[in-house]
Amino acid sequence: MAWPEFQALLVAVNYTSEELLIESGNTIVQHINRTYIVHQESVKARLHSARSLIHFSVDLWSSPHRKAFVGIHTQWVDENYTLRKALLGLPNIRHSHAGEAMASHVMLTIRTFDIQSRIGYWTSDNGSSNDTCLRKISGALDAEAMCQVIALLGGWKAEVRC
Repeated sequence: MAWPEFQALLVAVNYTSEELLIESGNTIVQHINRTYIVHQESVKARLHSARSLIHFSVDLWSSPHRKAFVGIHTQWVDENYTLRKALLGLPNIRHSHAGEAMASHVMLTIRTFDIQSRIGYWTSDNGSSNDTCLRKISGALDAEAMCQVIALLGGWKAEVRC
């Protein structure tokens, strides 16, 4: 946020924003990480009180600067029968875009929120890395004896491909 023109615009729009300006990208990352940790327990509690299974949408995204992130988005019906959604994670995939790398990050997120036994449908694009990711997650969940994802005619019983 060291771009002086942007800071001047913010102050021009709201003079009280000057005391809130952040000048370091590292500070912004620290604020985002702290906010994520603070809200993580609240989201976890909401997931645990869900009336439905928790359904996943997962996608790998690469920035123009060659950084890759896997978005882990969920939807569920809460105790008041209201559809809820949350981005559970956006981990940086540093070395490999392969399905195994994605699976390890997704499984860490699933374990962090302790929702291994609540997994519903899975939506992802038709990249082969997503098939590999889902197979690895299925194997990990099966090994933990939490649930099984059943292979069905080359696809997955609980996978919606788009």
